[in-house]
Amino acid sequence: MYRMQSAHTKYFEDIDRLTVLVGAHRIIAKEPMQKRFRINKLVVHPNFMKPRTFNYDIGMIRVIGRIPFNRFIQPICVDSSGFPPNTTCMVTGWGWLNSGK
Repeated sequence: MYRMQSAHTKYFEDIDRLTVLVGAHRIIAKEPMQKRFRINKLVVHPNFMKPRTFNYDIGMIRVIGRIPFNRFIQPICVDSSGFPPNTTCMVTGWGWLNSGK
């Protein structure tokens, strides 16, 4: 099972120390429906950081184990026919906008 993720994760974190949290509604509170998974593999877009920009900042994470789907945890479907060039898309989620350094 793969999860979509920003590619810059590869450069700012040791993926052996990262986990994927699914089923979280409130990130600051532990909830019974949350599940955490270790990462098996992170694949980033081949054009990420070429040149040194955040263009193509997308990657896929493969987790260890199976993510259990239920009413709190659901997959998304990505259109297999693709999107025309220059299509505006929106991705949401939690994460840092800067490193705070």
